[in-house]
Amino acid sequence: MGSGQVEATALAALGGVLLRGVQASDLEWMGNVPALKAGITQLGNADELAAEHHRVMDREVFPYESVFRSDDALMGGLHREALVPWYARIGLPVPPEPDHLGAEIILYAAFIEAEEEGLDPSIRTRFAAAHLATWAPAALFAIRKQGGPLMPAVCDLVLELLSDVLDSSAVPEDLLEDPLASNKTGLGDLATALLRPSNSGWFLSRGDIQALSSASDHPCGFGARKQMLHNWLVTAVQHEQVDQAMDAVDGLLAEWNAHANLLNAGGLRSRLVLPKRISAALRAGAGAKEASA
Repeated sequence: MGSGQVEATALAALGGVLLRGVQASDLEWMGNVPALKAGITQLGNADELAAEHHRVMDREVFPYESVFRSDDALMGGLHREALVPWYARIGLPVPPEPDHLGAEIILYAAFIEAEEEGLDPSIRTRFAAAHLATWAPAALFAIRKQGGPLMPAVCDLVLELLSDVLDSSAVPEDLLEDPLASNKTGLGDLATALLRPSNSGWFLSRGDIQALSSASDHPCGFGARKQMLHNWLVTAVQHEQVDQAMDAVDGLLAEWNAHANLLNAGGLRSRLVLPKRISAALRAGAGAKEASA
């Protein structure tokens, strides 16, 4: 088996874990990878493995290109449809969710295998530039940040195998309008912008919002992510402790910037400017209110 086939096999297997969770057929090969063996051993059985995948990939992070790149951060639409022709290039059936991170990694692996049969390598390069490189760095870090005994190790292996693909200084052209440009922007609008990866770069899970709440000692409540984040911002403003809340935001942002710098992910870095600007704007607004009091 050539090096390309080895890489393709590894990526397809890891993509399958991201897409479907750990299946019985995965246990043998995962048991031969120390970092993954530790995770499956700690989780212990099929029910725990399934529960962990559900926690991370269904409840905390929504790992779809359409979520990370669309204006409304919703699944489906144009970004999902744009994946369909790439499957046709190598005669593969289109899966139900072609823009899922795992599905895109499996497709990338299929391109590697097809090159062994004469497929033009530039097709894979174009696919990666148009899709994986634009959002996978953020998605993999978001998944990794949810912790647990297994998924961070899976993400690390994918990042290692795709390091050349995700190492990009190119800035995407689909940056959205500046939510700070209007003087009518409220805390709800800022919460929406912070939760939209195509604007903010990062992905804030419920767990991330709860961590911000704990770090700043301001409640966020429960419910949908926007409700939780909006509650947290409102509470910080009402208690006149915006600086404390923004310290938590800036701490989280530092983690994301370190990840983007490690990958030289220019598109991700360009978006991460917005959370910093929102943090500064909220600090300035709180300072101006105190000065006029």
